[in-house]
Amino acid sequence: MAAISTITPVSINHIGLDTKGRPLFIKHPRMRIEFVLTFFREDAARAMEHILENYDFLTPGEIYAALSYYEDNKAVIDEQFRTDLEQAERIFESMDGRNADMLEHFRKLKAGLVSDKSETNDLQRG
Repeated sequence: MAAISTITPVSINHIGLDTKGRPLFIKHPRMRIEFVLTFFREDAARAMEHILENYDFLTPGEIYAALSYYEDNKAVIDEQFRTDLEQAERIFESMDGRNADMLEHFRKLKAGLVSDKSETNDLQRG
């Protein structure tokens, strides 16, 4: 009878926590998982290509790690993102019409958190 090999779990350490306990890319401080998710929500088919072309310091492994971490922690990350978007909305609302385009962008992102719930499983298939 063949010996049963032992599987040793490995850790892929692309994801870390910031000082507020929010997940981000550990190798790239302030590069948050939500940032990557935004591209996949907007255009999943081109997201990977777009990110790698425009943020060449990120690797495919880091991007996939962000997607994987999100899949395992959707509720927490969506709540963090929603809270951040609400704070950004309040800031832009207080600017008396300046940056109205950014305010609209934040509102669309926030609305996407609600409407994209059925599409979150498609994020990695992009």
